[in-house]
Amino acid sequence: MRCFRRRQEPSGASDRIDLVLHWHGGDHTELSVRRRKRGQTRIATDTDVETMVHDLARLIPDRAITAFLNRAGKRTGKGHSWTEARVRAFRSRRGIPVYREGERQERNELTQTEAAERLNISARTMNRLIRNGIVAARQICKGAPWVIVADALELPRVAAALAAGASASNATQETFDFE
Repeated sequence: MRCFRRRQEPSGASDRIDLVLHWHGGDHTELSVRRRKRGQTRIATDTDVETMVHDLARLIPDRAITAFLNRAGKRTGKGHSWTEARVRAFRSRRGIPVYREGERQERNELTQTEAAERLNISARTMNRLIRNGIVAARQICKGAPWVIVADALELPRVAAALAAGASASNATQETFDFE
């Protein structure tokens, strides 16, 4: 087999390389491959992983980030599963600051569990309040912890929902009193 590179565009700015493979039997196979950009290597972690690590590092420590990335099926650039040391090295190379204990509290943010404890309700009830839009919350991506601004728990609609029995999955559902 011999391989010949096809004529490049005059500007040389093509993002693809076109090849023609000449096989001994006389067959020809055309192949087009994507050219790597300058500074880009084959071994690279997805950009969505970098965004996740950056956002998660504001909420949880490296050990928890490790568990989250592995549960989400994310891999390192070399295809390995994540370890705490790999997350730490990844953060360090990209200049992502380490999580500080108490950082969320300084921003007046609570997790779903902390918000449920503050309202003295179950985490499941808090989840229902979030899902129904009664409590405003954000989640970096599916599976990540919900983040709630503590002031959102003081809104009248939250108090009204709790008074009305937010634990009921259906607002039109009737309750029976047995004596």
